[in-house]
Amino acid sequence: MTTLSMRALLTGSVAAAVLLLGGAAQAANYEFGDVDVSLSNTISIGAGLRASPQDCLNVNSANGGCAQPNGVDRSINQDDGNINFEQWDFYSAAVKLTSDVEFAWQNYGAFVRATAFYDYIGYEKAVRTPRVSPPSA
Repeated sequence: MTTLSMRALLTGSVAAAVLLLGGAAQAANYEFGDVDVSLSNTISIGAGLRASPQDCLNVNSANGGCAQPNGVDRSINQDDGNINFEQWDFYSAAVKLTSDVEFAWQNYGAFVRATAFYDYIGYEKAVRTPRVSPPSA
């Protein structure tokens, strides 16, 4: 299987998962005497795909980029996104959980929201790889 067909299969799988799981939410209401408590959880997933090819103007010349027309070069650290991800590479695959808790008692209330996420590519796969060839102009 070629790299392009594997990426197309992965893209289709991610799109199907987003359609099936998008908007998955759970809610529950509890009463503890005069205190009402509402708990709500939302799970979402998402993916980011680089659709454009690398541009040598956005890569530092020390990393294989080409010179800027005005003679100013990109920062050696500013081009990491261009070096790490080629065209059609996923640069993000995140899962996010948002939990809301609401408390109500007489005329008083409180609302608390917490969000946590995990980006598989950001944490596990995004490593700087050596440049094999400079990007085309």
